[in-house]
Amino acid sequence: MNKPSNTQLSDTRLSDLTVGEYQTMISTILSKVVASALDRPASQSKLHEDLIYMDEVLKLTGYQKPTLYSKVSRCQIPVVSRGIPLTFSRKAILQWINDGRPANSHS
Repeated sequence: MNKPSNTQLSDTRLSDLTVGEYQTMISTILSKVVASALDRPASQSKLHEDLIYMDEVLKLTGYQKPTLYSKVSRCQIPVVSRGIPLTFSRKAILQWINDGRPANSHS
């Protein structure tokens, strides 16, 4: 039996693949994902380094958790993501502190 080419594999259902073909496909996908992650621009790495979480914001601001949650819910502190976990930008928090902790911050 002839082994299908990559273009033939793209038209093949997963249930029709052999274990070896499936492993090759997964290996190829993972190689591409790793290669793209290594090639990402430095700006994305810097953005990732700028992200901080609740504990660090508590240290920077001196707030207690309930106060910080209140400020986030009232949009009174800059937030990157309101999901779980909350994420903040170190640069934005430090700027916010330097600006005198204004009550109406835009996130």
